[in-house]
Amino acid sequence: RLRLNAVDFIVLDEVDASLLHLDTKSKLHLLLSRHLSSSFLQAEEEDTEKSAVIEKNSLVYTDKAKNARDVESKQYTLKRQTVMCSATIPQRQYFASQCFQRGWTDTLPELIYLSASQLVPESLSHEFVSCAVEKRAALTSYLINAEHKASESTSEHGFQCIIFVNNDKEMGQIIDFIQKRNSKNPSDALQVDMLHKGMGLEERAQALQAYRDGDTAVLICAELLARGIDVVTTTHVIHYGIPESVDEYVH
Repeated sequence: RLRLNAVDFIVLDEVDASLLHLDTKSKLHLLLSRHLSSSFLQAEEEDTEKSAVIEKNSLVYTDKAKNARDVESKQYTLKRQTVMCSATIPQRQYFASQCFQRGWTDTLPELIYLSASQLVPESLSHEFVSCAVEKRAALTSYLINAEHKASESTSEHGFQCIIFVNNDKEMGQIIDFIQKRNSKNPSDALQVDMLHKGMGLEERAQALQAYRDGDTAVLICAELLARGIDVVTTTHVIHYGIPESVDEYVH
């Protein structure tokens, strides 16, 4: 029921992540070059068989393009603005030209940089610990416990940590160790939650809100699902393993 031809603004966040996977890339192309295009002539699709034989005079045109001649001659004014955002867009000039060539935009997009010279804030302290793979879960649990105690005196909001993992197995390992830690220290138990691809949108929203409200101390999540999380009370970010790319580390 949404009138796609009446949309004035389109905002795509984390656009580079959408282009990494063929499935989301093809769906994005379908939306921008067809259903949200200013010149797409959309048939009134009651069902597949009927829409395949609909003649040109029964097509529904956009508000700006009243007929096929207008579309072909571009005799209409486009108001819609498309904004694509990300902290990392590889080959920016090539990406901009591809947006125009694919029909995602009617003109070549303008590139706008925000703090382009500083991808990671200088206020962050970066540290790494080298250990055997089989000891990572125990070491992570130890670090969480130690930093939790230290944050009680150094942080205004207390300890809050996001842990990035690459798969569900790593997520389970960390949760097991934290639960063991909580069982030994019930009076100082840390609330832990997770974000994974098997969760529905409502479940993800609830998990994120609990973390923002400070009810969750440790949030474990996959790299892709963690994009865009910006919680000012976060004191620590832990990568359970080395990120697969520099862009993932930046995000």
